[in-house]
Amino acid sequence: MLQTEHALLTLSVTYMWTVSGSLVGWWVSNLLSSSSKHTVQWSTFQNNVVSCVLIGAAHSLLLFRRYLPAGESDEIAIIVNKFITGFCGSESSFAGLIDETMLLFNAKIPKRVGVRNIMYNLLLCAFLFLLVILSVRFAVFFRYWGPETSKL
Repeated sequence: MLQTEHALLTLSVTYMWTVSGSLVGWWVSNLLSSSSKHTVQWSTFQNNVVSCVLIGAAHSLLLFRRYLPAGESDEIAIIVNKFITGFCGSESSFAGLIDETMLLFNAKIPKRVGVRNIMYNLLLCAFLFLLVILSVRFAVFFRYWGPETSKL
């Protein structure tokens, strides 16, 4: 019976995060939608930035969950893991990025616009993801191993 409850929790959390991630992605993309299909698609970029920051924060939460109250429970790990794959995966639009980049490459505009579109999305989002992870690691490091806790 415990195995069935675990599977039911995993399934329900996955559906919850996936549906809510899709809705938030749609809402965020409508905040800053560009009217021209011949420029960098800023709404896709905005979605991907939000998703990368949330993935970095959730990844750090999984990494340092033993420092949190009730962080060792499997339910917390399932919820955070499904948040990363369900919500952030549905909210990000990297498939849309590839489609928009190919449309930009095939349009009668300079190819640098398509290159700029993919560079903004991939490089800046990867940089933000790493920045969030490193910031959390430094904060945890200095919180638990700072000068006031040293034996000097």
